[in-house]
This record gives sequence, C-alpha cells and structure tokens, in this order.
Amino acid sequence: GLVSGESVFDNKTFVPLLPYLVEGEALNSTLVSPIANTEFDDLYHSETWGKTPVTKYIFPVNQGEYSIHLHFADWHYEKAGDRVMDILLENEIVLDDIDVINEVGKSAAVIKSFDMVVMDGNLELEIRNLSGFSQIAAIEILPLGIPPLSIEKPDALNQVINFRSLGSVTIVDSPITLNASSSSG
Repeated sequence: GLVSGESVFDNKTFVPLLPYLVEGEALNSTLVSPIANTEFDDLYHSETWGKTPVTKYIFPVNQGEYSIHLHFADWHYEKAGDRVMDILLENEIVLDDIDVINEVGKSAAVIKSFDMVVMDGNLELEIRNLSGFSQIAAIEILPLGIPPLSIEKPDALNQVINFRSLGSVTIVDSPITLNASSSSG
C-alpha cells in the first residue's frame, strides 16, 4: 500500500496500511510500471507485503455494516503459484488460496469485495502466506453498498496485442523496431 501520506483516487482517500499492523512483520515495496485493468496505476505501484507467515491489521471503525474492497496487483512475482495467500476478515476466510497472477495476470489490478458486520469497533484483516510473501495494495472500508474504486475489465490474461503493418522491410544485420499497441478484448 501507500508508503506515506494520503492519496486520492476517484474522490476516495487512501492512507498507508502499516500503521494498522498489529501482528507479524510487513514492509512496503514500490515499482513504477504500467498496471492493467485500471487507470489508477499509482495506487498499485506500492504494495504492503507480509514478511512473516501471518500479518494482521486492525482498522478502527464504528460498529455497523461495511463493504470492504481489497485491492491487489502482483508485479513482483513472475508466474502463477509464486504468491498464494489466504485472506481473513473478522476471523473468517473470505479468500482461500488467492493467486492474483493466476486470476488476472502479472501487473494487473483486481478488487475483491465483501460485505461485513463489525460489532466491536475494529475491522480485522489477516493475511496468511501460503506460497511466497503475502501482498495487498490497498483496502477500502466503506458504508454498506458503496462500490469500490472502479477498475476495467477484461483482465490482463485476455489482452490482445495488435501489431501495425510495417510493410516490406529488408534487414541487413541491423535491429528492428516494432511499434505495438494493446487493447483488451
């Protein structure tokens, strides 16, 4: 997640996750690269990753009903199976064996949403490493029914790359440059 300060995306304010860490050890990493499925790449350029097998975060909220939106984009690992995690909200497994790369591809945003009732004034998020180190880009804790920051579909696994025609070219021991554009579909 965010390393410091507040950031606003689509009129929604996001804050760093580490101040809410209550168990385990987590660190922030940043890589500036294109992120598929979103126009808000900056939100996904930083991740909070769990260095220990379990990391737990507690977010103080009023007692009530909430829509929880968890943001992920795995730009660190290379292939499906490298990073697999369990995600618990309020001590209930809501994502079992989530593998972001397997689901949407490398460097692609995905949001997982859940409606929860918080009775004790603290929303608890627990992330368990099953393979690799766990990761989360951001969390939205909103009143029940409020949708998450929007992301685009289809996912990165279904992107098609179209090459523009170069015409005929004679190559004599020199490099070629291809101009490419991508579109999802």
